[in-house]
Amino acid sequence: MEEKDRISIQPFWAQQRQNLKIFNDPDTGRPLIATYETHSDEAISIQRSIPGTLLTGFHISLDSEQPVYAAGTIVKAVNIPMHDVKSVFGCHMYPGMFTKIFGVPNKDLPPSGIWLDDLVPTGTLAEEIRSVATQDERSEIAYRFVLKNLSARKKKDLSLSFYLADQILGSSGSMTVEELVADTTYCSRHLQQIMQDNIGISPKAAINNARLQKALWLLLTTSMNLTEIAHECGYFDQAHFVHSFRDVMGCTPRQFHRAKLEEIT
Repeated sequence: MEEKDRISIQPFWAQQRQNLKIFNDPDTGRPLIATYETHSDEAISIQRSIPGTLLTGFHISLDSEQPVYAAGTIVKAVNIPMHDVKSVFGCHMYPGMFTKIFGVPNKDLPPSGIWLDDLVPTGTLAEEIRSVATQDERSEIAYRFVLKNLSARKKKDLSLSFYLADQILGSSGSMTVEELVADTTYCSRHLQQIMQDNIGISPKAAINNARLQKALWLLLTTSMNLTEIAHECGYFDQAHFVHSFRDVMGCTPRQFHRAKLEEIT
């Protein structure tokens, strides 16, 4: 799966992401942020969002003067208020980056969203992004903003957070918490605190998110049946897969797949 495809799948969005662009940390080469834009013919008041691949981010409306809006790591499908906007500039940050860039524990960022200015001043970021005409220019402004704030907090060590996220995402959620404990030699309580502070969810929830992402990917891109997907993604059986899917998504895998087919046709 390519890096761009590990940006969380959002099948129920009323808006479709365009011009997705990934920026790396110039010092480490790690993925840092992904920028994108969305447009809709009608004003969007609510956006249905589903668990992603441990990403946190913010969006800036391009057709209103709303403050910068940010949403935390999502563990269950949630309605995010969009404040009746049509066009949005979005910036997703890779695991741990939001905390390092803004100095705000990720656990303080609710999945349903919050005005970022209520947590940390963002200066003229929104005004600068709205003042330019192209997505490339907006992305460069966001990237410079992120690098400036990242430089001011270089001393914060997130190596363990990065490692945990890499292990969980790289295994598509097939690792267990016990394996993470054995691998890192840290106790489960310490790993939970690190993940909560810097990524916003527990190791177990992160594993479930990554596993769900793989299941969504298979549902969208293959002809595998539910039993095969359940086995491939590490669920006990089809019933376990369906129950877990419905608990998080609010619908069954078949209902999800049917909705996607209706979108296409």
